[in-house]
Amino acid sequence: MAKKRKKKAKKPENPKIEMEISSIAYGGKGVGRAADGKVVFVPGVLPDEVALVELVKEHSDYYDGKVVELTQASKNRVDSSCMVPSGADNTGKEYFVPVPGCVYQNFSYKEEMKVKNAQFTEFIERAVADSESSDREIRFEQPVASPKDLNYRNKATFHAVDDKGDMMLGYHEEGSHAIVEMPECPLSHPDINAALREFRETKGFRKTLRDGMTLTFRRTEHDGVLFWRNNPKKNASWLKESTVLGNISVPQAGFFQVNPPVADILIERVVAAVADFAPKSVFDLYCGCGLFSLAAAKAGVECIAGLDSDRDAIPAATYNAKTAGLSDATFFSKIAERGFKGALADHNEKMGGTLSDSIIIVDPPRAGLARNVKSTITNSDLKGIVYISCSPDTLSRDIRELAKFGFSVRSTGMLDMFPRTSHFESLTILER
Repeated sequence: MAKKRKKKAKKPENPKIEMEISSIAYGGKGVGRAADGKVVFVPGVLPDEVALVELVKEHSDYYDGKVVELTQASKNRVDSSCMVPSGADNTGKEYFVPVPGCVYQNFSYKEEMKVKNAQFTEFIERAVADSESSDREIRFEQPVASPKDLNYRNKATFHAVDDKGDMMLGYHEEGSHAIVEMPECPLSHPDINAALREFRETKGFRKTLRDGMTLTFRRTEHDGVLFWRNNPKKNASWLKESTVLGNISVPQAGFFQVNPPVADILIERVVAAVADFAPKSVFDLYCGCGLFSLAAAKAGVECIAGLDSDRDAIPAATYNAKTAGLSDATFFSKIAERGFKGALADHNEKMGGTLSDSIIIVDPPRAGLARNVKSTITNSDLKGIVYISCSPDTLSRDIRELAKFGFSVRSTGMLDMFPRTSHFESLTILER
């Protein structure tokens, strides 16, 4: 059978309209409506603003638009906070370009938080309304703002691209392989920006770069700023990340939250959630270096098992547990989709053949929980899930599917781990 061809977006007949922005969709684009009733998605606008918008593409049920002129600005609009110098025009005047991904750079931070929390709340309420637990009242925790909306990131990765003999170093443009040159990153810690400037001022620096290479900077309070091209050296020393739980050892390329103050609040909320369940054991899926295993230990749990696909993270998790005095902690180096069922079965046997007094902590990638991972959870006796998510769309999908097997949302809340970008973290507690 011949494959159905996807309809190409077409050029609208009447490309310019004035419209009011009613809301901001997840991802950061403003939402308005054209005269024919179709939704129009427009970047770079705030709620309640009025703009002359050019309709650049027509799809079956919506338009892509861009602002031609802002005719009525919001009181919450601020000067762009994420602009970097990008050369000079023919008069010698320096011009600036926006940093890719900083979709909320013209929002006051208070307005950004309001918008993100509204997006998150809508995702959760829709998911619960669609599930069998729709009659249960959800407790929405107070959203957590970042103490800093700029200069908060403890890690930055830049891409090197050879542009006709000129080596560019920066971030990819949205939806493109083109590079925006980054003399510094407004989101990164000042120490990272200082190190980047020092590199750029070093004679011959660009000659050390190759097309397609990445240059990563990572900062901790204990180690200062380290950097590497593509990947850290083999057997590189672990980093020490300072947390509310104490120092945590992390492989240089290992995952760790990029906004330490917000990460500490997340840790404290995980501790409280685990303590509220008072389980006999905890399984920490996507455990990384064991951060949330240590949070479970602080909540009084002694028997802990963890699993992660990062082989370098597992020795660090084992070391961190031992340093914290955890004598009954086991960590597995396996891909969740392949190894979780067996690892949970082993943990179940260790607990006497039942996990009815146990819970699981999950911190999956943006894709959320794989179908067979959810199946293993729902077919077990686990009584609760502490779900850390960086993607509300896949979280809401998982809530709907878990609800079919008796899991309902007890509490949830948004934490802004990534100010100025479209992303945020959340913590959701499910039980059955």
